[in-house]
Amino acid sequence: MDKIVDPDTASEILELMKKPAERSRMSLQDAVKLIVNGNLSIYAYKISRKIALKYGHDLYPTYKEVCNALNDSSSQRCFVCNATIGKFNDIDNMIERNIKSDSLKYGFLILHPNIRFMELVLHISYRLSLEVPVWRVSKVFEAVTNEKKKEIQDQLKSELSILVDAPTQGSGNTNNGNTASKFFNNTDVVARITGFNEHLLYRFKVILAVISSNCLVNNAAFGAYCKETAFKYVEFYNWYKIPTLMHVILIHGHVITKELIVPIGILSEDAQESNHKMIKRFRDRFSRKVSRVATNTDMCCRLFVNSDPYLSLLDIEENKKKKLNDSGDEKSVIRLYRVSR
Repeated sequence: MDKIVDPDTASEILELMKKPAERSRMSLQDAVKLIVNGNLSIYAYKISRKIALKYGHDLYPTYKEVCNALNDSSSQRCFVCNATIGKFNDIDNMIERNIKSDSLKYGFLILHPNIRFMELVLHISYRLSLEVPVWRVSKVFEAVTNEKKKEIQDQLKSELSILVDAPTQGSGNTNNGNTASKFFNNTDVVARITGFNEHLLYRFKVILAVISSNCLVNNAAFGAYCKETAFKYVEFYNWYKIPTLMHVILIHGHVITKELIVPIGILSEDAQESNHKMIKRFRDRFSRKVSRVATNTDMCCRLFVNSDPYLSLLDIEENKKKKLNDSGDEKSVIRLYRVSR
């Protein structure tokens, strides 16, 4: 089995964690060196960052920042084609634009698109209350958009029991994966409340369901579907610039999924989150309690068995029935993957 990180890199990470309060945030150059020169996988890097954040120390740059640094681009540029956000709405030009093939291996995070697409719908809906909707709202019209925002928040909370775009204690807001999932599972209600085009909202739902499924994607059909969605978006809301992540998925998503060895949904953060519950269950039910070494050995062996690709892919079709319905759109872009027995 390949090691996640070599001993020298592990020592460097431990050194960084010794006195985090006295250390400033790691520079992007140092983060890139840690990954490239230290043979640190993206997965291991994200785990290190998550552990630091758990103890209240923001030592490591985000995955997106590192990805942009590796490709020598900024957050306002697409790391695949290097286009700026001001050009994203020119769909024809974006389709013909040359891409950096080396950047395709970085993929994209699965949880974030749900949240970013939801925020896009909300921000557009706030601006629909203006006589002439614009991307940047001046202070003169902030009162109008804020009033519309409050109205939409109240209706969504009343009908769907979700609170959107509300600040939470400490930092961040209530826009999370669970909220976004419920948001897109009720496209008819959301379209009525927000005034966003229902057909376009449904297409967003299909795309998000496809990339988060553990199924092989029909790349040709998926690419055509995403590009058609991009053209429809520009047709309805050309005044609002397409966000970077949405551009990556709609324009380059089919190319990225084609380059990856496994379906992109398998690379989601769900596995990390699920492991917390699994580890507790394995330690409680399937480990010897005679010593700490024996407990951890049994727990790791159980994790190896549970993460075996053959076993984990056997029931993918059954596990995803709840997520993908029988609509023609999803059927046209997904080819369910099943390991031969």
